[in-house]
Amino acid sequence: MLLKKVKKYWDKLETENLDMCASFTLFRLLKNNNFKFKNKNVLDIGFGEGQNLVEFQKRGASIHGIELRKKKIKKIIELSKVKKNNFYNCDLNISFPKLEKKFNLIFSLDTFNYLTKSKQLDFFKNCHNYLKKNGFFLIHYPQMQLLKKKIKIFLIMKFPAKTILKAIFLREKIL
Repeated sequence: MLLKKVKKYWDKLETENLDMCASFTLFRLLKNNNFKFKNKNVLDIGFGEGQNLVEFQKRGASIHGIELRKKKIKKIIELSKVKKNNFYNCDLNISFPKLEKKFNLIFSLDTFNYLTKSKQLDFFKNCHNYLKKNGFFLIHYPQMQLLKKKIKIFLIMKFPAKTILKAIFLREKIL
């Protein structure tokens, strides 16, 4: 039931063309944690309009993404002039794609909450497996009880030697 609702919701948004800007909070968090963008492999899971990927590309990163909506993948390929092999059309409630490389940064903004409980652990395992040593994993997960209080939470984790070294929670008021 939940899978059908999620798919129906995103299918409805397939044709929307939203003009959005990159997340200031995302780039501020990474800068504050000394992330160097140049020549880094970055994976955006659920990239939507691709505004964060475009900003990463401007800063010198090699961009990659996973997205449910095919039109959004086509749009980011045209916008970024990056090979289509860098992007994966995938419903994470069915499976995680087999990726060809590991990443210095894997991030997901507002995607995790659309996963079924049975796929949430798989999501974390896959992200961990595709993360380079000393890479960063960043997830934004808006929980309903926090949204009612108008607070966003970002979690950024660094996984050196396959263990969590650092976890930072940023609470930021939503305007």
